[in-house]
Amino acid sequence: MEIYNTFCFVLLVYYACCNEIYRFDADINNLAIGKSKVYVATESHLYQLNHDLKLEIKNEVFANNASCTGSTSNWIKLLVVYEDNNTLIQCGTRNNGACEVRRLNNISDIILSDEVPVVPVYSGSALGFLFKAETKTYLAVAAFRKNLPPNCRDDDLQLITVRDVVGSDIFLEHQAPHKPFIAVREKKHRYVHFVDGFQWLQRIYLFLNINYTSERARIIVMETKKDKVDIFNSFTAVTLLCCNDKARPELLSSSLIQLSGDSALWAGIFTAGKSGGPDTTALGIVNLSDDQLQKSEAKDDDDYFCFLDCSETAPSSSNKTIPMKAALVHSKMTSLATVAIHNWVVVFIGTGDGQLLKIVMDQNQKLSCPEILYESPAEKAVFFKMLLDPVDQEHVYMASGNELTRIKVANCRKLDSWKTCWSAQDPLCGWCAHENRCTLANECSRPNSIWATIAEGSIQNPKQIFSYRLMNSSSENKQDIHLKAQVYVNNSRDHPSTCWLTTAENEHLCEKHNTMFPDCSCSFPKDKLSAEGLNVSVTFAIGTFTFNETMTLHNCFKIGSTPTKVPCSDCVLAGCSWSVKDHTCSSSSNPQSVSPGQNSCPTLIKISFDNSSREILVKSENTEALKNSNVVCRFGEHKTVKPKQENGTFRCSANKLNFLESIIPVDIAYDKGGIVDNPNQLSIFSCFLNASGCSPDLQLVPVIDSIEPNKVSTLGKTNVIIKGKYFSRRTTPFKVLVKGNSYCKPQEAQILSSTETEIRISLPKANKDVRNVCVELGDGRCYGSALVTYLSLPGNRRITIFGTKLHLVDSVKTGKHFADPLNTMNSSQISYNSPPNAGKSTVSLVVDTNELDCGHLIYHPDPEFLGFSATSVGNVLQITIKKKRDTLNITEDELTVLAKSNNESCPCNGIFIKENDKSGDTSIVCTINYEACKLSTSKLTLEIKLGNFSTVLEQPFNYLWLLIVVPFFILSIVVVSIYINQRNKRVMSKNLSEQLELLESDIRNEIREGFAELQTDQTDLIEGSGTIPYLDYKHFAMRTFFPEIGYKSSHFVNEVGHPFQDSQEVKQDDCSKALSELILNKQFLVTLVRAMEEQKQFTIKDRCTFASYLTIALQSNLVYLTSVMEELLKNLMDQSSNAQPKLMLRRTESVVEKLLTNWMSVCLYGFLRESVGEPLFLLVSAITQRNNKGPVDAIHEKALYTLNEDWLLWQARDFSTVKLKISLQGSPESEGEAHTSLDVNVLDCDTIGQAKEKILQSFKSKFGHCYQFQINDIDIEFEKDGIQQKLQEVDNSSKVLENGVTMLNTIGHYKIPDGALIRVTKKKQEKNLSTQESIKDDDNYTTKYCHLIETDLPEVEDKQQNGKKRKKLKLKEVYLTKLLSTKVAIHAFVEKLFQTIWGISNNKVPVAVKYFFDFLDLQAKNKMITDPDVLHIWKTNSLPLRFWVNILKNPQFVFDMEKSPHLDACLSVIAQAFMDSFSLSDQQLGKYAPTNKLLYAKDIPQYKTEVKAYYKHIQDLPEFTKKDLNDFLLEESEKHKNEFNEQAAMAEIYKFITAYFNVVLIKLEQNEASGSLKQQLLKVKGLFCEKKSCKWE
Repeated sequence: MEIYNTFCFVLLVYYACCNEIYRFDADINNLAIGKSKVYVATESHLYQLNHDLKLEIKNEVFANNASCTGSTSNWIKLLVVYEDNNTLIQCGTRNNGACEVRRLNNISDIILSDEVPVVPVYSGSALGFLFKAETKTYLAVAAFRKNLPPNCRDDDLQLITVRDVVGSDIFLEHQAPHKPFIAVREKKHRYVHFVDGFQWLQRIYLFLNINYTSERARIIVMETKKDKVDIFNSFTAVTLLCCNDKARPELLSSSLIQLSGDSALWAGIFTAGKSGGPDTTALGIVNLSDDQLQKSEAKDDDDYFCFLDCSETAPSSSNKTIPMKAALVHSKMTSLATVAIHNWVVVFIGTGDGQLLKIVMDQNQKLSCPEILYESPAEKAVFFKMLLDPVDQEHVYMASGNELTRIKVANCRKLDSWKTCWSAQDPLCGWCAHENRCTLANECSRPNSIWATIAEGSIQNPKQIFSYRLMNSSSENKQDIHLKAQVYVNNSRDHPSTCWLTTAENEHLCEKHNTMFPDCSCSFPKDKLSAEGLNVSVTFAIGTFTFNETMTLHNCFKIGSTPTKVPCSDCVLAGCSWSVKDHTCSSSSNPQSVSPGQNSCPTLIKISFDNSSREILVKSENTEALKNSNVVCRFGEHKTVKPKQENGTFRCSANKLNFLESIIPVDIAYDKGGIVDNPNQLSIFSCFLNASGCSPDLQLVPVIDSIEPNKVSTLGKTNVIIKGKYFSRRTTPFKVLVKGNSYCKPQEAQILSSTETEIRISLPKANKDVRNVCVELGDGRCYGSALVTYLSLPGNRRITIFGTKLHLVDSVKTGKHFADPLNTMNSSQISYNSPPNAGKSTVSLVVDTNELDCGHLIYHPDPEFLGFSATSVGNVLQITIKKKRDTLNITEDELTVLAKSNNESCPCNGIFIKENDKSGDTSIVCTINYEACKLSTSKLTLEIKLGNFSTVLEQPFNYLWLLIVVPFFILSIVVVSIYINQRNKRVMSKNLSEQLELLESDIRNEIREGFAELQTDQTDLIEGSGTIPYLDYKHFAMRTFFPEIGYKSSHFVNEVGHPFQDSQEVKQDDCSKALSELILNKQFLVTLVRAMEEQKQFTIKDRCTFASYLTIALQSNLVYLTSVMEELLKNLMDQSSNAQPKLMLRRTESVVEKLLTNWMSVCLYGFLRESVGEPLFLLVSAITQRNNKGPVDAIHEKALYTLNEDWLLWQARDFSTVKLKISLQGSPESEGEAHTSLDVNVLDCDTIGQAKEKILQSFKSKFGHCYQFQINDIDIEFEKDGIQQKLQEVDNSSKVLENGVTMLNTIGHYKIPDGALIRVTKKKQEKNLSTQESIKDDDNYTTKYCHLIETDLPEVEDKQQNGKKRKKLKLKEVYLTKLLSTKVAIHAFVEKLFQTIWGISNNKVPVAVKYFFDFLDLQAKNKMITDPDVLHIWKTNSLPLRFWVNILKNPQFVFDMEKSPHLDACLSVIAQAFMDSFSLSDQQLGKYAPTNKLLYAKDIPQYKTEVKAYYKHIQDLPEFTKKDLNDFLLEESEKHKNEFNEQAAMAEIYKFITAYFNVVLIKLEQNEASGSLKQQLLKVKGLFCEKKSCKWE
């Protein structure tokens, strides 16, 4: 059985038009906002929207480590906007919790993708925010990892760290020589959940929950110091105790409240867990100036968190706590945002059922009753992070489920008058005088405009704009009055202010000009103020803005003449002063008076009875001044006793008192008459006062057991039953109250009937929430408690179920909702109103406690009404409404139609529904009687209601006259269109079939050609490589030591014919000799390195440069250099082994790591030339030749034959080889001949420049040396029929595309045939002012010209289609076989190179390799490292990663050659395969893995086996003695003696010593260096500074 429902909230229509909403594909898990953009993260996407929630960019952020987490979702746990750097920092579970830096205005632009773990990769908590410490900006990161899957990398993720966001150390937490962080003490590592963090002034605050004790919420506070260690040294931790009324240990959300000046508050939402009561959650507020948040002089030891000394156990008594009061309680608050304005704080609170509440808090932290600003139709919980627009704070961004809603902070426009605007008591709304409307402050932007809102201060009576105070005048006939407007006006001092008073009869009383707004004082005749009071009109004018209010002025002396329960309050509200001492009201005041505007009247609050002492306890406030006053406890009108006063409580003895009445009023009265304010009219049962006491029955107060139903709609409900006992054992009346939020007045439920055990009530309307129902007796106290949940409006669609014996049904359950039957006497059918829901819900009949399943409801979309027409038929107006056809089965009695026109409205009766009319839609017909209701047919609107769904239709424009003219015109157009359309369809169908056949043929041919090439390609590479152009040792060293400048560092090299010694050598002798002796002192050199590395300004670049200078300066003493390197390596291992030994030597971040790279280069140069050089050169030559066999785009350098997918030229056209006969002019090897000839193979798609390059390469391969002219100095000419045609890359015949781009000329462009004669001549010098030698020198080369890659592929002639031109389909994936064919072609060279590197010939390895591997083995043994993986990683980081990869990727370091970008890309793929061979982890590659990984995937296992054998073989070889190593090093030093300018390197070293001189001197003293060493350092400084002429060359 399917029953349908159409309910939709009426509020949904309102909210949809007033607030921007964006719905995402999945639930929101993070949110950030910048000055112009909004950033939202879901589990798989990152979104960029503008502030109006218009989508700009949607990026996938899938993780790349699914094998680790088991999921490809990338949970973005950190999303930080860095406005100063125009970047967005995003850290998620991808790449083991690393971060990405994206462009702020274009998140698709990833500036940096780092590998440093920052957030937990699996389950856990994280937060981050930027803060400024002096001149630096840091990222504070708090991260806790709950557990780690077995496949994930165990990175050292600390609890709280401070990370760099600029420079080379981005996202690193260390600060040399420390790695500061806050951690959790040992044995307390349970669970930490971070909630919020921010910077305020010079401090940072982190808010979190710990799952260790019942007191879970904590604050960690730190000072913003420049040095990270100082930041953490300042930390203090404080426990938050919420709240005074009930324990709520868990913090859910938080917000900083920035007040004026240096003051600020913090607000947080706390929860008691899953209690489900109306006070489950609470709002707590803390002053950030609280003494507990300050760092004490003594050491702050926290029992949970620690810094540095984490092993030490702190005493539990060291905890600092801040107790809080519950500022507001609610059933399910989830999120929080705040904004401060004019000493007010506006609090926005999200709830668990999708509501956004708005509350105003005054400077006394008193809150207004919550206002519902928005309700989400989906009723999903609001995300804990709620943000305000950072630009103007006029909108709140609220996330709920998969929705993000932009909500205006106030709906001021609905307040249509000044009085309603002010009465709203919303500091965000004010009256804009020049626009005469209620607006936000920024919306009233005209210069000198007046914007008026509520006054700064406390929450006022919203009915009274003015307060007044009557005062005694110096004149006996005058009455002074001081008026105060409870209004704030912007720039009030810039506008003149006036006030005046008139009587109700418009008689002028007094007036005052040029007052100081908002105060005003004037005097009026005293006789005007009668005993009954005086009705007046008060008017204020400020600038052009005038506002007034009528009020009654009371005669102060007459107040109190009529008995009242609140005499003091009445006096103060009348503008008079209440004398606490005399208990009288007057217009004069004294220090002991309560003046108008002060809420300090003595007041009684509540009453209780103490059985043990038989005393009545009356609690009060503001009664300190009554301690010495004569007051009595008054029971009824006569009985009085003298009370005792203790801390605001009056203790009244109840002995020997007898009353006939059952309930007696209780007051505290003055002996001279009058009472203390008693607003609650306290009372007590008389039996408590009688000597006999109360009977057991009377002492029993009401007890509530249950309330049925306990879930009702926001409209309330009648016939609600409260069950319990002791409801009617007293004669006095009682009330049933419905209590909600703290500052909302309880609502009174109407009592329909009551018995001893049952009360039948009618619950009032209320907002969605959980409310407490209790019974209030005459003593002012509420007894019993029952919870009622108010839910969204029910669907109100009447559902009827047919069957038998249905009169036995108690209620109908739909999903989780229960509904009472509307008819209970009918046994064959039962009806009820449907609840709100979505999708599909099961319907059950509830009989007693049993549920009988009877089908389900399927909820469909709301009905869609398309429009209506009105036709007059006699005295009746017939309305025909068109409704889109649906499956809702709406009946006539469910619909209500109301017609409106010119403020008149009439019902439309006799509704008839006709399904599936001629148009296929549904027609609804009804009629309006003209006689009963006169409506104009113009501007007619219809309001249609169905349950709680309603919509308004406006009368459409009458296009009837167009139907007379247009049909003939349309008919002709239709006929012509049909004919043309049919004809075009036939032509298009034919062309489409042909095109599909051709495209299919293209793809088939491409695949077949690729397969054939793989199977038949002959490897004819390296026909002759000629002499290998090795660089000599000194130039190899320079390029290795200084990879960025390399050949430019020639002043360190002694070239032939340019000896280092010159005329200044004698002059420099003393300086150089003294510095050299100092450098040769190991203690000094090691101290120097340590001292400099501790300095932050000693950057990584400086460290590498210093290490290279040191290597050059000690070239002649490699034995000493080696010993220094050993010492520094041991120090490095001492640092690394404590934390992550596997990470040692992975990067080049210290002097010794660069020193090791240089040392390997020095020691392995001989091995490189003797063994590895030839296979490396052959591999480079093979890649180059393979590359030249296919097309290469001259602009972008992409090639058809490559190893790198990013450099694959998949757009290449068909090509063919052209064999040219080349004649070269006047070669040096011509031996008298005028020309030299050779054959060269080129491609028809080669540009003229590429053809020149191939000609010069062929010449060098054949003759072993370069041609006498460079490529820019030659021209090539094509000889045909005795005519020479000069071939140029661009000339008048070049093709220019539609977009203005010029295609470079190719061999095919000039139609040069196979075997053509090409002459190479020297280019003639032409007069040209331009310095541009070729078109490649043009700055716009890549945009002005194109070769093989175009914006749109050119038409290619298809010979099979009779010369017709068409576009050939090109798919990149088809050409991936070219990668494999290239790999196959050069595979032999790759294997030869790899086996040469890790092969061992004649059972020998290079001395340096064996020595250093033995050194690492010894250090691991000394440090008791037994994990073989650590040693494997150390060796891999020392040799393959530090040396061989550098050589593989940079052959120009070894050979005299240039490396092209394409060659670099191919070598990178080979280098990656090389390093993968040394990896210990197994690669898990799928079909979506990168091609550079897949290319060598099958070869890697074999390579790994060979590498392990290589390492094992080296370990098994006999150890080298120290003498063997020293002999080798002495031989290397002697071999390259006098090749380097060691004194120039010494000069550069001295520059570093000078820069850090004081630091080095202090370090020497700390290390207790000998006095002679410090004197030697000072001597060197003196020698260098003695004369300006003392310089190094």
